[in-house]
Parts: sequence; structure tokens; C-alpha cells
Amino acid sequence: MSPLTTPSPLGSTFPKAERIRKRPDFIRIQSEGRKVVTKNLLAFYLFASEGLPRMGITASRKVGGAVERNRIKRLLREAFRLGKHELPGGLLLVLIAKPHAKSATFFELCDELAEVRTRIRSPRVS
Repeated sequence: MSPLTTPSPLGSTFPKAERIRKRPDFIRIQSEGRKVVTKNLLAFYLFASEGLPRMGITASRKVGGAVERNRIKRLLREAFRLGKHELPGGLLLVLIAKPHAKSATFFELCDELAEVRTRIRSPRVS
């Protein structure tokens, strides 16, 4: 096995099983879930019965060209990967990049995702 395909010793990977990939799943989470707003992100979340936390990302053309959108998505995936062990099981999370997210640094996005994590942990009781 090459070093690039060797699994991380900490288990900090982002396999397909932890991704939200289908449009109906995105729509269901956005319509039925709760919303958290930060400077550069809109986060929608919903709790499934059980399982690993899963995340999906969208970035519209308002964010910028393909290069800028893909950069934001890569940074958000890495921020999620590094902090997913702090998320509750069964969490379904959809992140939508706001247009000015293209100027955000990796550390700013990590801080915003940490803010989203803390606000998810203490949901309002309805």
C-alpha cells in the first residue's frame, strides 16, 4: 500500500459513507432540519436515528468560478474531517458557502465549523 492510500492512524478520513451525495437528501435536510448561520456559511442539520456524522457541501456560482468553489469545498471537507470526532452520531449536516466565503482562510472556516458544532450540540428544545 502506498503512503498516499494508507489509512490515517487516527481514523481521520472522509470516506463516501460519511458524505451526503444525493440531491433528495440535501433537499430533505434543508427543508426539515434546523439552520445555523455564520459569516461565511449556512449550515442545515438534522439527526438520523444512528450512524456516523455525514456532511454535504454546496457552493453556487455566486461564490465564484469552479476553481474558487472547489477550493472552498476542499477546505470545508478538511475542516470537517479534522473535527468530525466531536460531532454527535447520526448527524446529517449540509453546508452552503456564502458568496464572500471565497476570501476566507482555512482557519476562519475551521473556526466557523467549530461554532456550528457548538450550536448543534445544544439544540433548542421545541
